[in-house]
Amino acid sequence: MSARAPGPGLGFALRLFTALLGLSALCLGLLVAALLAGQLLGPLADLVRLAGPALPLGAVLAEGGLVLLEGALPLVALVATGLVFGRLRGEGGWVAFSGLGLRPAAAWGPALALGLALGGAALALAHGAVPAAVTRLGERLQRAAAAGLAAADREVPLPGGGVARRDGAGAFWAVLPEGEGATLLRAASATASLDAAGIRLQLTDAALWSPRLRLRVGQATVHLNTGPAHRRLGMFGPPNALPTAALDPRSRHHRFVAARRSAQAAAALGWAWLGAALGLGWGAARAVLLGALGVAGAYELLRTGELAARAGFGSPELAAWAPTLVLVLVAALVWPRAWRRIEPT
Repeated sequence: MSARAPGPGLGFALRLFTALLGLSALCLGLLVAALLAGQLLGPLADLVRLAGPALPLGAVLAEGGLVLLEGALPLVALVATGLVFGRLRGEGGWVAFSGLGLRPAAAWGPALALGLALGGAALALAHGAVPAAVTRLGERLQRAAAAGLAAADREVPLPGGGVARRDGAGAFWAVLPEGEGATLLRAASATASLDAAGIRLQLTDAALWSPRLRLRVGQATVHLNTGPAHRRLGMFGPPNALPTAALDPRSRHHRFVAARRSAQAAAALGWAWLGAALGLGWGAARAVLLGALGVAGAYELLRTGELAARAGFGSPELAAWAPTLVLVLVAALVWPRAWRRIEPT
């Protein structure tokens, strides 16, 4: 007995899901690349400048990309469904869909399947590989920045002001701003380390000149307070760098992080549903624009909830899940209205 060909509804759903998967792969690569560039040129720019040639760029890109996948996968669900559903609207596909009498499940089924697939991948990463990648990435950046500063084979701008460089004889020089004047520092040799508190220089045969001080010592330790620039290293430590099983349930911050890892992944279902509704009812361009506004609102709500939870207000779990719950509610309200905008033939 020959196999029966799939009905028009199932065939439409399979083609739609295939298109969603293909576009998701393309969007994921572009989104992660854009996020990586934004981090390396923005919040982490000071560390990257310090690291210079010592930065293992390939490893940083690989581990940074893995870390960013946790947040990028749910957002890809929004972009892919919005573009595909919006394109079908622009080409009159939904008019034909309605005219054939196909049921809504053939439309939202592939979108939710995509959200489930991307959300499942994000969930596995969030509770598995991402915390370890956060740790490795932070350690690589710290080691490379310290090595790049100590070597200083070119003029290195210091976070917080000042520059450092080695001269032709191998001596280490630094100019540090100090009020109206500046401090000039020279050492025969220097090693550097850095953490969230700033930069620590270990100097040998050092001399310092400033408007108020002349000093020459055999050994010296200089601590440079670089302000918020290096406090960004805190994002590479606990609780972000801890596996979920190692998080402390007595800490409100740790409880928020544990809940956020699951809630952010689950949001992929809501983003996929909302993207499909926006594309179906208002077209691809508006779906992307309105979706971007929704993403900004969701992350602002998440950040506000995190600050409130860490300050002792409300439940950390509810704060982590609130954006996802609101998102699902909005998608449930928008979908019926979008469906009504399909004009039957």
